[in-house]
Amino acid sequence: MNQDPKGGKTEDNKPSHNSGIINSGSINNANMIGSMSGGQLSMTAGAAPAAPPASAQEGSSAQASAKRQAKQFDVCIICALSEEASAVIQEFGDRCEGAVFKRSFSKMTGYEYKYTTITNIEGEELKVLVMPMPFTGPIETANAVRSLVVEFEPRFMAMSGICAGYREKVALGDLVAATYAFSYEEGKVEADEYDQDRFRPEWRTHSAAKRIVQYLQGFKEWLEPITKMKQQHLGRELLPGEKPRLLIAPVASGMAVQGNNPFPRLLEHNRKAQFLDQEIAAFYQTLNEFPNVFFLAVKGVCDFGDKAKNDDYHEYAAHASAIFLLLFMQSYVTNETMTRENI
Repeated sequence: MNQDPKGGKTEDNKPSHNSGIINSGSINNANMIGSMSGGQLSMTAGAAPAAPPASAQEGSSAQASAKRQAKQFDVCIICALSEEASAVIQEFGDRCEGAVFKRSFSKMTGYEYKYTTITNIEGEELKVLVMPMPFTGPIETANAVRSLVVEFEPRFMAMSGICAGYREKVALGDLVAATYAFSYEEGKVEADEYDQDRFRPEWRTHSAAKRIVQYLQGFKEWLEPITKMKQQHLGRELLPGEKPRLLIAPVASGMAVQGNNPFPRLLEHNRKAQFLDQEIAAFYQTLNEFPNVFFLAVKGVCDFGDKAKNDDYHEYAAHASAIFLLLFMQSYVTNETMTRENI
């Protein structure tokens, strides 16, 4: 189920260099068409080859269209880590009847991906692709996202996984659906009056579509299953204040994994900078180049980006974001809300 790159270029029609003229015994064979009739060969100068029958043209066009449709996906989900992709595959497989994942390989990159078919709440089939990246970070994200859009022409792109959150404002296991994202390392480094480096940020933000944000604000179907999963994770009933939360908020992205609590510095420049990852800014920036593709990144808080960080919530956060994404897709990736356009 691999898609030829969209907008693929055709070879330029180049003029023939074999043309000749009837002069001094030279014959222009390129412009002579021969036909046999009753054993006689007649030559007609300048005749064009006969066009294929209309029925053959229509059949070829229909076959090409069918082949193209077979290689498209409605949804492509990209993950920075293999454990995040595994969580998506497991949750989709467990919660969607008949969803069996198969594997295939990209014709453009050679990357392995898994795919299946699920149904949304309208009973419509959604062909879903899930792929982990070989490396984390913004550069790999941009390259992987662009190749998926070109090859498979999804109408919805998603990112699922884990992130860091500000200890003073969020709890482990909370979810963030990114309204917009920015690279907090963009800007200029200058020398201050003591010849010390001083960073002057210049953040460019990249946003999800307004209708996606509006859908998020009224979306509640995720709460019950993720509450149940958190109870299982803790092995007890939840205490007041432990109920899972969804925060619809911006996410700051950087090249490096942070363990030095960068949030106080980030909050000096953006009062809502309470979540941190490496990929979402590049994910959103790249997809803004494709106006007919809707997209959303959802991540679960697995640590606080400080010295006390550990892996205790990695698995929970990855599965919580996968469940949220599945239920959101089933509710809002429909033929009414996200129609397929020529990308």
